[in-house]
Amino acid sequence: MIPRQDFAQFINHNTFISNECLGVLSTLGDEDNHSKPINVMVRIISSNNEHRYCYAIGTISITAELSWLELERTCVKLFMDHITQIDSPFDYTKSSIGCTANHIDIITLGLTKWNYQDSPNDESPMPYTAAHVQDTLTIYLKGIQSNTTDSLAYNYFIPSQNLKNFIRYIEQNSYVGVYGAAYLQKKALFEDLMRYLERPMAFSTSAKFRVVKFEFESVTSLDDCIDELVEQNFLRTNQSSNEQQSSTKYLLYFANIQNSAGTDVLNLLLNGESSSGTCQKVSYTREEDSKSTTVYYFPSMFHIFITMSKRTWSTEHEVYKKFKWIPFKLENPPWNGLLKRHLWRRMIDVNIRENRLVDNELIKALQWVTNVWQRYNECLQKLSLQDALLGPALFFDCPMERETIFEWLQTKWNTIVAPLVREFSMNKCAQPKPRGSTSATAAATAIASSLRANSLEISTPYESVACTALYVLLHRAVSRDCPLTGQEREQYLLNFVGSRLEGSSSSSMISSAASSRAGTPQPSNYCDFVSIQLE
Repeated sequence: MIPRQDFAQFINHNTFISNECLGVLSTLGDEDNHSKPINVMVRIISSNNEHRYCYAIGTISITAELSWLELERTCVKLFMDHITQIDSPFDYTKSSIGCTANHIDIITLGLTKWNYQDSPNDESPMPYTAAHVQDTLTIYLKGIQSNTTDSLAYNYFIPSQNLKNFIRYIEQNSYVGVYGAAYLQKKALFEDLMRYLERPMAFSTSAKFRVVKFEFESVTSLDDCIDELVEQNFLRTNQSSNEQQSSTKYLLYFANIQNSAGTDVLNLLLNGESSSGTCQKVSYTREEDSKSTTVYYFPSMFHIFITMSKRTWSTEHEVYKKFKWIPFKLENPPWNGLLKRHLWRRMIDVNIRENRLVDNELIKALQWVTNVWQRYNECLQKLSLQDALLGPALFFDCPMERETIFEWLQTKWNTIVAPLVREFSMNKCAQPKPRGSTSATAAATAIASSLRANSLEISTPYESVACTALYVLLHRAVSRDCPLTGQEREQYLLNFVGSRLEGSSSSSMISSAASSRAGTPQPSNYCDFVSIQLE
């Protein structure tokens, strides 16, 4: 018998040898390796054409006797246990993301790949052989290519049925808009959903929609919007060419409308003049060339989907009254459970990849972070500062080491949260008040005097209100349940912006703000995300 070392000398490295063959060779002459179980890490990876994600969910011990069917059953059980874990992290049991084993599309180990419930037969190289080549087993969930939203449901923690209803809502209504707080992953989510809408229809090679997208962070004028629509072949200067393209179904995706250019282009498109049965026209004079006017033709039937921040959303403009609006409300499912689930999933991933034990102190710190986020938003609602609400994605990068969480949260507060609260609270104070309403100004003046007495640099009553808001938020959101204790806790909190405020005026100011709060009025064309009504 030729020893392995000598056999390797005869191998032509330019000749292809399968991984399975190499796996067999690696076990020859080594009885210990042949009997020793192999621990394989199991991970879930995103489907193609979606935002990438990869999470480790556990390990499986593979023995020489383990069959492919037994491996699949073990893998599915691990997957379902993982879903149970992330479905109700900490004390969160309000809703379920609804993932099941039927959401699994493909499982791979080494070069062996199979569809769920169609495992390889035992004539194939056994799992033990494949595990010698690659010690990672991968699960792919059904995604856009399979015409499903199961992979998106796992990624964004939004039930698949809600995503399907949302997509159908866009298909059934010509003009749909979404608004919500910052850091809600709206951009990534809608980019994935637009790819879903661009997929070919059943029994057809043509896409359901041709999506025309541009973001208003980079659009500064109406001329830019027109140029983009012309480049995307939506606006044309020739009527006959437009009629020839009438079979194309357009979906205009205007992301994060935040300036007048967005309102102007909507006004232009939604007030076109009918030119024929299949197209309409508008006359447009460019800002840079006011002496010439161009007539543009575009389809009579098209869809528009727009997103806005909660701060810029308004139905005062007539054009926005034509839209069906869906608010993303942080206090409602699925948004109120996103941060807990995301941090829990990340902790599981890190523990498996780095072979860590469960750290109860880390779990307490992560629970505290989620409570800080939720209490922060609850306090803002009571203080009528809804424009400063923050989504969970701001905290998605929370460290998975307890010792570094405290400095990380302090940095988030001082660099992002505090400037935001200061800006919006001062803007709110500067808004015109009804005649005869002087209580807010009087309270602000009183607090400013108290702050100056404590050597704080406050130049206007409005700044005093901003400091009061930060003080309230810090002590109601951050200070409560802080895992630190004693002198360490006191010193830690002193390094937060808004930690120093004394005087009795603050409590009366808080009560006044809370008692005068008013809910944001909802328009008649309002529809909650989790209760979308389909035709």
